[in-house]
Amino acid sequence: MRLNTTDVNEAERLWILTVQWSAFSKEIAFLLSKERSCTPTTYVTQFGLFLDEEVIKCKGRLNNAPLPVNTKNPILLPAKHEFTRLLIKHSHESAKHSGIRDTLTTLRERYWVLRGQEAVKGFIRNCVICLKHEGSPYGPLPPDDLPSNQVSEDPPFTHIELNFAGPLYVETKNSKEECKESQKVCFPLHVCLHPSCTFRTNTRT
Repeated sequence: MRLNTTDVNEAERLWILTVQWSAFSKEIAFLLSKERSCTPTTYVTQFGLFLDEEVIKCKGRLNNAPLPVNTKNPILLPAKHEFTRLLIKHSHESAKHSGIRDTLTTLRERYWVLRGQEAVKGFIRNCVICLKHEGSPYGPLPPDDLPSNQVSEDPPFTHIELNFAGPLYVETKNSKEECKESQKVCFPLHVCLHPSCTFRTNTRT
């Protein structure tokens, strides 16, 4: 026997009713009471809860938006439940293993999970595929030993390093034609490798 769309939707509705009755029994009792003489719970006031075919939904403020009905009035679910974890997993896979924001946005297209960001973050932290692609970076390699010419007891400038600064453009005067010419020059920088004067330079022309 193959399941059709009606059977799948009905099974999902029964799962949602089971989860909501186990997590929001006080809210359901208040919403089912005809007199409404008791004080509403915090969730009823905060989310504007109402019953739609026995399913608890949030009223929200998007009723005038051109959005699907499930997006304007999402279904309320608890954070710590296996059914909610499976929904987060499905949303995370639908978002192609994107981050917390994209997964939470996909989830909220139909459901409103209490402390949803915390629940999604906890699931993504343990996602094996995300851990493989976003592993911790490699640590730096241990530094090598200093060269022997930098730790020797030789006098300064026994071992030097030669660098060049430039190019610089210098104008020179031609005595015959009495005109100025521009020449490109570079300056050598002799750096002593002795430990006591590693950061001292001696400039020579």
